[in-house]
Amino acid sequence: MKLERDEEYYREICDLIDENTWIISDTHFDHANMLKYEPIRQRMAEKNHTTIEKYMMKEWNKLVQFNETIFHLGDFAWKNISMWAQTVAGKGILMYGNHDHGSITKYTSNSWSLIRDAVVDLDDKIHVIPISRKQLYKTQANFLIKEIMGKRIMFSHLPYLDDCEYDLKFQDARQFLYSMFTSYDCELNIHGHIHGNTANCPNCMNLSVEQTDFRPIRLHKLIKKFFKNL
Repeated sequence: MKLERDEEYYREICDLIDENTWIISDTHFDHANMLKYEPIRQRMAEKNHTTIEKYMMKEWNKLVQFNETIFHLGDFAWKNISMWAQTVAGKGILMYGNHDHGSITKYTSNSWSLIRDAVVDLDDKIHVIPISRKQLYKTQANFLIKEIMGKRIMFSHLPYLDDCEYDLKFQDARQFLYSMFTSYDCELNIHGHIHGNTANCPNCMNLSVEQTDFRPIRLHKLIKKFFKNL
């Protein structure tokens, strides 16, 4: 396997992401406390007479084909990572989130790719800003900037702008994300992390599953929804 900071490694990942890519965030498989923090999860499970994990897996696999790419914006699973990585359909790409604490081999051994650095894919060139494992867990400043359907988009776990007091610990990451968003003239930040909340940011779109009926969405639908003139 290529080193993660290798530009060739990220070239292969970026080439898989286009307007037809499926995208989802913050599934938190087997994270029991999420039922307390986000009660809509329990309500959705009860409504469908199942667990929230089984419901999300069913909806995921109903939509995504095994040969399609699905881009997960972080916080995939709390426990049983290998099991979930091989149970859900598609070629997975994970933007490492603040709860993605398991060994990377639990993903890579199941053919998932990981984005743990700051990556810019523009003008047919890949630029990688390496982020150490320690920095990643402390700041969560990883991202991907890529142009899709003529729009320059930042994909990240954290929104680049948010006023939630709980997330003050990520202030350094947010400043970095903001500086990169503006430096590269991005038009949209597609992110997760904040679940049922909304970022105080007109250029942000929250893809946490609580916002998407616990289903993945095609990227072109999100872009057309945000840029209504497309």
